[in-house]
Amino acid sequence: MDGKAMKQRRTSEKNASEVNHMKEEASINDKLTYKYLKSNWSNWRDAAEKLVRVAYKLESERSNVDKRFIAEGYADVYYMLIGYALENYLKGALVQNLLISGTFLEEDKLDGFLNKHDIRELFSKAGLEIQSKVYHSYLDYLTKCVVWRGRYSLPIKAEDIGGSIIYHPPKKEDKFRTVTEVKHAIPIDVIHEFVDMAKANLEHIKQKVKAKEL
Repeated sequence: MDGKAMKQRRTSEKNASEVNHMKEEASINDKLTYKYLKSNWSNWRDAAEKLVRVAYKLESERSNVDKRFIAEGYADVYYMLIGYALENYLKGALVQNLLISGTFLEEDKLDGFLNKHDIRELFSKAGLEIQSKVYHSYLDYLTKCVVWRGRYSLPIKAEDIGGSIIYHPPKKEDKFRTVTEVKHAIPIDVIHEFVDMAKANLEHIKQKVKAKEL
């Protein structure tokens, strides 16, 4: 191997070593960044508010005089965006409550309850238990929209269809049952109430964290 080739090889090995070192550093920094992002209440709030802005823009174009979302085929997408926004507000509040109690947070992944999409349960866990009971049917429908209705044509498992389908007996002239898809029309003022209460709940818990830090 001549001198030029040896020099190129040493340079290549040095570059490879530096890349490996950077990867190791990045791995450490990723964990620290992840932990920071998860524990920072404003990170959850900001993610929620981006989703709300998009949903409200869609809403302003697709609502009628009685304030129900009326665009066929778009309503479940709208509810999905709202559902994701509520998740961010509520999960942010739950994380802050854990920090107040001194509970250990996983550094490099979402803790169990943070990795779920049950909006009614999140309402209850975040301190909005009464609302979770009063509005259980609406919250359950928002969960369905987040899990599958807003983005897929069917759920992963047949049993997850739940109350989304009604089967009608076949008519005399037809051998087959007919199927009706059940859709909820959630009043827009109720949607706004959900968003406002979830946001206010996060803000309230944020103040508790600040008071503890003083």
